Formats: sequence, structure tokens, C-alpha cells
Amino acid sequence: MDFLEIGMNVLVNKNAARVTGVSGSGLKATLINSKKSISFHPTWETAYYDSNWNIIADYRKNKR
Repeated sequence: MDFLEIGMNVLVNKNAARVTGVSGSGLKATLINSKKSISFHPTWETAYYDSNWNIIADYRKNKR
């Protein structure tokens, strides 16, 4: 995932978050609305966005 950067915006299982690091074979992020820290698989129901929320990559089954 050459595009991946710390601080980029993501949707993880329909939750907006910001990537904060790596956790084993997964990624860590902070949810934007609650500031809760989460770990997630980089391609399970995840979409990646730039700082203006333009989509970079989308691994969701139902892309809405």
C-alpha cells in the first residue's frame, strides 16, 4: 500500500478515522468523532482518503 501515510483519513466499517500507526499486521487509527483508538485490517471494509476526503483506495464491498 504505497499510498498509505500516518495521518490520512479513512472510513473503517463506516466510521471516520485518522491513521495513527501500525499494529502487527494491521493499522491503528483514532475515530474522528470520539477520539477512541481502534485497530483494523487494512483492507476489511476500509476506504482511504486524502486530506480533502477525496478517495484514494476503496476496499469496501458496498461502495456508497
